[in-house]
Amino acid sequence: MPKRNELSLEKRVQIQLLHEQGKSQVDISKTVKCSRRSVQYAIQRFSATGSHQNRPRTGRKRITTDRQDRQLLRESLRNRKKTSSELAAEFSEQMKKTISARTTRRRLQEAGLKGCKARKKPWLSDSNKKARYEWALQHRTFTAEDWSNVVWSDESNFEVSKSI
Repeated sequence: MPKRNELSLEKRVQIQLLHEQGKSQVDISKTVKCSRRSVQYAIQRFSATGSHQNRPRTGRKRITTDRQDRQLLRESLRNRKKTSSELAAEFSEQMKKTISARTTRRRLQEAGLKGCKARKKPWLSDSNKKARYEWALQHRTFTAEDWSNVVWSDESNFEVSKSI
């Protein structure tokens, strides 16, 4: 049978209070709406440990400390173009501890960073440079009054047709 959800801290405290009042385990289970076995286990665990808190669970320990996580974040913010593989290799070299690129990404995501590719921005071609220079030469004598007659707008890209 699959493991059921554990009792909340409030229910465990309520079970203990009802037990101290002298109620039977069956009555407590009906009041709290859980199985009699859960009531029995909660009472046994409180008498053994004296606490209603969950016990620490097992699991693999993190390979990095909080300090190392902050260092990894700083390095990533210092050079935003570094990939997680590059960061992992650099970290492994400095700390003498092997760390995977996936772990690096996970630590950065926990810190609120998300991975994205930098957009490529094309350089100005020689013809664009020449056209800009000619435009500047033509308009260098404009006065403030001349510029007030110009309608300003943001840069926008319009695509008429792909065949043109």
